[in-house]
Amino acid sequence: MRDMHKLSEKNREYRERYNPCFKEEVLSLKCLKNNDYNQEKCYDFFINVKICREFWDELRRERRSRGIKPELPYPNERKQIKEEYLKNRENMNK
Repeated sequence: MRDMHKLSEKNREYRERYNPCFKEEVLSLKCLKNNDYNQEKCYDFFINVKICREFWDELRRERRSRGIKPELPYPNERKQIKEEYLKNRENMNK
């Protein structure tokens, strides 16, 4: 018999590796479930997912054009990349 916890954990690791917005998507689904699938109540969560996807898609395109591999950074690198992006963006607005 399979160890379902291990299978689920492997699946989660895979999704987190290839979907940088996995956590945001999980939160939006939880919101829907907790609000009887009323999408209006979860609007902010959906916007957050959209912003997340746009950010990582843009980063992926930029890395691809520069020849950087992998195009999508590994999960352990993403926090630092987001922080650097926000810091650079803040400096540009000054």
